[in-house]
Amino acid sequence: MKNLHILLFSALLMANPIFSQINQTRSILSTLSVEKTNQFETPQLRSGAQADTSVIWCEDFANGLTGNNNSSSSWSVAGADGALWLHDTDGPSGQFSNNLGPLMSTTPNNGWMIFDADLSNPGSVQAQFIQRAGQLISPYIDLSEEPNVTLRFDHGFRWCCGNNHQLLVGVSNDQGQTWTDYQVNENAVTNEYIAIRQTTIVISDVAGGQDSVLIRFEWGTESAASYFWMVDDVTIFETPANAVRFENADVVLPNTLFNAANYTSAPLVQTQISGYFFGGNIVNEGVNDLVNTRVVAEIAANNFSSQSPDVSTLSTSDDTLIYTQNGFMPPSIGTYTANVFSTDDNNVMSSVSQVNFNVTEYEYARDQSDFSNVFGISAVNMGGSGQLGNEFQIFDDQDIYAVRAFIDMSTDPNATATATLTLFDGQNYIFQDESNVVNVGQLRGQWATFAFPAPYTTIEGQGLIASIRANSGDGMVVLGTSGVSLAGSFLHDIDGTQQNQGANTWFTAANIPMIRLSFDPSLAEGGGSGGPTDINEEFLSDFSVYPNPNNGVFSLEIETKNNADILVSVSNVIGQEVYNRQLSNVSQFKDEIDISTLQTGIYVLRLYDNEQGVIATEKLIVR
Repeated sequence: MKNLHILLFSALLMANPIFSQINQTRSILSTLSVEKTNQFETPQLRSGAQADTSVIWCEDFANGLTGNNNSSSSWSVAGADGALWLHDTDGPSGQFSNNLGPLMSTTPNNGWMIFDADLSNPGSVQAQFIQRAGQLISPYIDLSEEPNVTLRFDHGFRWCCGNNHQLLVGVSNDQGQTWTDYQVNENAVTNEYIAIRQTTIVISDVAGGQDSVLIRFEWGTESAASYFWMVDDVTIFETPANAVRFENADVVLPNTLFNAANYTSAPLVQTQISGYFFGGNIVNEGVNDLVNTRVVAEIAANNFSSQSPDVSTLSTSDDTLIYTQNGFMPPSIGTYTANVFSTDDNNVMSSVSQVNFNVTEYEYARDQSDFSNVFGISAVNMGGSGQLGNEFQIFDDQDIYAVRAFIDMSTDPNATATATLTLFDGQNYIFQDESNVVNVGQLRGQWATFAFPAPYTTIEGQGLIASIRANSGDGMVVLGTSGVSLAGSFLHDIDGTQQNQGANTWFTAANIPMIRLSFDPSLAEGGGSGGPTDINEEFLSDFSVYPNPNNGVFSLEIETKNNADILVSVSNVIGQEVYNRQLSNVSQFKDEIDISTLQTGIYVLRLYDNEQGVIATEKLIVR
């Protein structure tokens, strides 16, 4: 059972349905994920597990399917592609999984089992994938003398290409006729690489006191044709009388749209209004109920301590998300570290987790790149016009001067993009402002700055989406990502060609793009690295639009350095083209443009060259 307790802001739970495969599918009790990095905490050493009297049965796959345990028979495989479960020592090796390295389990040196679906698919032609299904089944395990038992194992995985794919661990006590299944990839998303995760499941109600228990690892077929699942160090141990795990330690700012929002960096002006709150999941892993469990957060350097309300945490089934009652008001800019843990009236205390966050002068960020070396990428305009962004809660009025974004090396060398600000009230998306064009292809591998023509003044209580926008003809724009987004990151399919859901559709993004708000006045238009440019000076000698603002009728002047064919295009704020005109062999051009039949509002005029792409841009205000 999962509980949610947040004292200062109301809760909104978004749950994905869990589908039964044979008998029933249950949520797991707890998992511990470790990001792909060279430094992480590994589970308990194998030698320690063997010496631990609470361990009843364990398997390290030193002998592959033959097994290295105290059962009298071997592991087996089943399903259409069961033969894909193989003993492995070097990691996945499919066409999209090379060089990821070994599973960093408790005992990686003697190998592990892998379902390498990616390797089994055709390697010569990309995107020709066959859905796979296969099961890895343990020998019979005698637990007749143990009424309270817990299963634990190490694993790493990645799958493609549907979020409904389930990695299932099944437990049977009737020779495999019926199974109780537990989904173990609930908190991951498609294409996310989980390098190492230790999962713990209390299985007493199914396996406790049973003499012929089977454990099954199952890769199903639900839209998953590719990648892998690695499993190692399967252990069954006696469930302790009193035990607690505190996981997913978190630091948040209260948010009117998403109840609580993660910001790795936030300006001092904003945080001194909102305050930081700390929390996470309290997981009861013991036989007994925990009495008056609470989360405690401490920042020793600032003499700060706060705790959550007391909650009930029931025996081996309770998973409670809860936050501290009092917020931390940072006194100054800097990097802060909070120690967060759980305890109860009987001093059953979890291990201590540390959460880090930056209090800045100007920068507002959601992405994890300051505290992690785990990065991904996300295309802005793959297959059509789009924009990708993050939502930022505004707690105090402050001027926004720019948006910053990390441009991945896979961006086209001649690609261009703009930054936009969109007001989001929980239901509606209302365009606010747009920067001039930035030649992001020249800024690959670095942060680009998109300054606004004039500062945008925020209003307390706003939720603003800062996005990077690129049209289908602007060259491929690819941004870095860091962290998994539970809420607050968005993809806007402008013309309806990316997601096939119709034009002007907004989607929740799975990963957090490296896009940040900046309140830094030094980044105003014309300042800062990668500042916006509205004209390609190597191609054009002159470009002007006047009057602006106008009533829909204005003059356009163009002078090129070499005669060229130019397309004049006008788009509305959601990216739909509302006017275009092809000009041939242009040296000097001056003429009147009439869009007075359009509604009043903000439009964007762009000039395109067949080879250069966008060569000039101007925001039009029609009154």
